[in-house]
Amino acid sequence: MDISNKRVCIVGPAKHIENLNDAELIDSYDVVIRFVGSLPLSDRLKQCVGSKTDIIISSEIPPRHIKDLDMVRRYSNVLMIPCTSTKASGPYAPINQSVNRLKKLDDIDLLLMDDELFKRIGQKVHTHPTTGFSALMQILSYNIAELYIVGFTFSHERVQEYVDYSNVTDARVLRDLETGWHNVTNEKFYFLKYIMADKRVKIDKYMKTTWGRGINELYSGLIYDAIHFDCKYNKPVVLNKNIKPIFELIAPIFGPVFTCEGAIVTDENEIDDTIRLKMFESFFDGCVQIISSGGCDGVAQFGDISGKIAKKHGAVAAIVEGPARDIQLIKQDEFPLFCDGAHPTDAFGKWQIINYKTSIRVRGVEGMVEINDGDYVFADNDGVIIIPGAIKNEVIDCAFKRLFRENQIRDAINEADDIVELNNKFGRW
Repeated sequence: MDISNKRVCIVGPAKHIENLNDAELIDSYDVVIRFVGSLPLSDRLKQCVGSKTDIIISSEIPPRHIKDLDMVRRYSNVLMIPCTSTKASGPYAPINQSVNRLKKLDDIDLLLMDDELFKRIGQKVHTHPTTGFSALMQILSYNIAELYIVGFTFSHERVQEYVDYSNVTDARVLRDLETGWHNVTNEKFYFLKYIMADKRVKIDKYMKTTWGRGINELYSGLIYDAIHFDCKYNKPVVLNKNIKPIFELIAPIFGPVFTCEGAIVTDENEIDDTIRLKMFESFFDGCVQIISSGGCDGVAQFGDISGKIAKKHGAVAAIVEGPARDIQLIKQDEFPLFCDGAHPTDAFGKWQIINYKTSIRVRGVEGMVEINDGDYVFADNDGVIIIPGAIKNEVIDCAFKRLFRENQIRDAINEADDIVELNNKFGRW
């Protein structure tokens, strides 16, 4: 089935779809995609999310789910399998044989995940992708006109009458997260930063209320308040106020840190440039390089060649505690760089990176900021904030709640005659 240039809707299992009234809207799309576990739809859910079904998604294929084929034949003749097939391994190893059997069926059209695409998706989210996330990425890989996403929250709250999700419990989800097989937090962050920035994407009203327009709508003030006031984390998280972007950003930088420890060279026998060169091999898609200065501000600790290599190896930005150089060239490359000033002094023989993916300490506005592998960074035109890895999901959720509240206040200001009354209604802002 060719979905190119089509308006596509995918309906997920999130519990809030029970409160939608989108049946007519969803059924108006050229192509409606549903998960096999949602079928057959109850009359109640049909009123919420329609009944039209053009493509059915399943990651489970014969012999375990013979009933899936019956569902496909009953509601559609197109089966989407958003996981790797021809090179499957581990628990998905039998998929290759099953797919080959499915290809022999004349009455079912298969939409298979390209092996290289599946590999790239895993690299982007640093985990084994879930079926739902893989399906989103697979659909967006086609030249579609629009994708309306309904019922995705990347949490364990699902519609219980969906057959395939009736046995999904908190314990099972937590076990998946603990083993690292699936990491829905990584998928959620990628969704909020990149998928929601895709101009073809629209989301249902509950997702819009929760997440607005995604990560790009957040700002560092919200992140700081979420960390300190909501999560009660009181250690320093804001980097030195002099560490600023070299050009004005139109969207914030957000991603997992890639830490680099810098140090002053005190003896020529200490010179070792191999660590810096090996470092780039460990970069990963979406990472943000953060370089500690080791107390040195007399040399430039980043230049345009470093920026080009970092970008090539997946980094989306670099944050340098000390100065940088080649600023004009880095601007031309449109590579986001935060640094504390600039001068042309070369670092060789005076300063070098001595370790990476390790704990580092960087000067902050409230004291030294400890940055660990697994932490996240949020940076915009106001400055740089480190989000501790242990609370990253809670911080982002709280930031969106604060955004919703602050937008309510902004709207209310236009109507309010009494600021004291406004403060009494909403509290401190």
